[in-house]
Amino acid sequence: MKEQLYGQGRFKWEHSTMNFLESLEIFDKLVNNTKSVNKWPDVFFYHRYLTTGKYTIDDIYNKPFGESEEENIQPFNENDLKDHMHFIKEYIQKKLTVQR
Repeated sequence: MKEQLYGQGRFKWEHSTMNFLESLEIFDKLVNNTKSVNKWPDVFFYHRYLTTGKYTIDDIYNKPFGESEEENIQPFNENDLKDHMHFIKEYIQKKLTVQR
């Protein structure tokens, strides 16, 4: 736990209603909840599913995560990576293009 609290691998923050230790407790509850483990993408990987619009935040919270059915959230794959690369290229082009 000492490494978790004082190590360089953690971003330390707090605000008026929560401190770092409270955030660790919440994170621990989410990660160790036996009802939710492997049921949806890890919170640190939401961007993989939301960036290109393939899924919504409601999908992440309401659909199971897995390969078995079409209505599930599918694991990130090669096609998703290609979609992200296309999204990034379009974004860069849009930012570099001068609007008149």
